[in-house]
Amino acid sequence: MKKTLKILPIVSFVIGIIAYIIVWTTQESRKTTYHTLYSMGKASWAFLLAIPLCVVSLVLAIKFKDRIAIIISVVLSIIAVAIFGSSFLNAQKYSFDEKDLIYIEEKVNIDFPSDASIIVDGSAENNVDVNGKKAKCVKEGAIWFEEGYNFYDRIKSDTRWESKMPDDGEKFISTTFESATLGCDHYFYESTLNGEIIILAYDKDRNLLYFSCYEMKG
Repeated sequence: MKKTLKILPIVSFVIGIIAYIIVWTTQESRKTTYHTLYSMGKASWAFLLAIPLCVVSLVLAIKFKDRIAIIISVVLSIIAVAIFGSSFLNAQKYSFDEKDLIYIEEKVNIDFPSDASIIVDGSAENNVDVNGKKAKCVKEGAIWFEEGYNFYDRIKSDTRWESKMPDDGEKFISTTFESATLGCDHYFYESTLNGEIIILAYDKDRNLLYFSCYEMKG
């Protein structure tokens, strides 16, 4: 019995991990790095499936006074709840508000089609020191378009776009943004008189547009 009490919470935790993987991989398609991170947080509730068996093991361990089983049950329960809590809260920081589309349109003077969609990473808190001033990331994420609309047709004659990330833009991009835009082939960088910095990266093959917006402070 005591051996079973030690194994039971471990088995339940493994079940939670398997359930998480299944839920995560069967969610809607993950178009971008930001969607992947968001879906990981949404699927984290599956870790809670480990809790019932851990509680059963804990109750029995207390009854049979198995100290090791008690510790295992409590520790794995705490880990499962902690993973769920942190991942769930992180998922809440993502938004799909079309007002952010309008914000990008106004800043770069580029019209998006009415059916364009956006995901915004509200947890992006990348801050950069530039010439004694701090630049704070205010918006970061991706924009995608319905099949049949080619954003490249909209920007191919726009001379503000370059074939590589401008050196000034390299100072600001976060690790997530850099990773997400590895396959991009068109880049936009603009610094306004109001201290706003707009960075765009377009992946022509996938028809995806990434954005990162900063505000200078101080």
